[in-house]
Amino acid sequence: MPVNADYYKSLLTKLSKRENLKKVYVFWGKEEYLMDVAVERICTVLSAQKVIVDGSSKNLVEEITSNLQGGLFHVEKVLIVKYVEKPEKVLKFIDLFLKTGGHFIIILRDWKPQQLPKGVETIYFDSLDDGSFRIWLRDKIDKMGKKISEQKFEYLAKRLPRDLKIALNELKKLELISYGQKEIKNGDFEVISDYQDFYVSEVLESILNYEESAPLKFMRVLDNIEQPTYITAGFINYFLKELQSERKRGRLSRGDILRLLLTITRVDAQLKSLPVDKRLLLLELFENLKINVG
Repeated sequence: MPVNADYYKSLLTKLSKRENLKKVYVFWGKEEYLMDVAVERICTVLSAQKVIVDGSSKNLVEEITSNLQGGLFHVEKVLIVKYVEKPEKVLKFIDLFLKTGGHFIIILRDWKPQQLPKGVETIYFDSLDDGSFRIWLRDKIDKMGKKISEQKFEYLAKRLPRDLKIALNELKKLELISYGQKEIKNGDFEVISDYQDFYVSEVLESILNYEESAPLKFMRVLDNIEQPTYITAGFINYFLKELQSERKRGRLSRGDILRLLLTITRVDAQLKSLPVDKRLLLLELFENLKINVG
């Protein structure tokens, strides 16, 4: 579930003391921006060189071994393994990392936690809760040196995704379009991308990953989205992409996806043509998806 900013303040305070640092970390979750902040904090505390290895590389063994710390006049390193597609291919190096000089951080997005050797600390990075996100957003706008009305701020807070890395990119676009202005205007928001599909995809990913936060995420989408049919359209787009994707679909077969698409399409048609309680209909659809997807 989304966490309060105090969670990350406490974490970064802990990582600011050398004696608290572990030799090997596994960072996992969705909030990549805050993972990067934590990595920078560790590197700064250790006065260490940051070395990034592509975890999806076909030459992963060579890339890791060539960057292991060694030699008489070695520079202290923090080896970060990112962009990991198959966690098991990277986690098998943990025993080697524990025996080798330096510090190591493995960054995973999708991972089912498992018991790891002593000396390894796992840290989950979830998205900020709504209140903390708004505080973060307000701080970023203040640092831009821009004024914004409360109404526009609320609109922006609802419009931006809770992924801080993506939100930062959108704020950079907003800063550029409003260059030379003291205040953010309505027309400036035209540069902000439409993340309605993103929000809806987050809900489905949460269901697929058995996350307890799935109902909360769905309610947030339901409360903030402009048109109910945007939700069904987002669901349809998600599953159409899954059909076209070459990646392994996990528990869902092609037939499963087609059946789900049929169900969603029927609800979409009802939303557009019948005098129904749209909120109730979407809640029923969500429960249906939880049963058939999760």
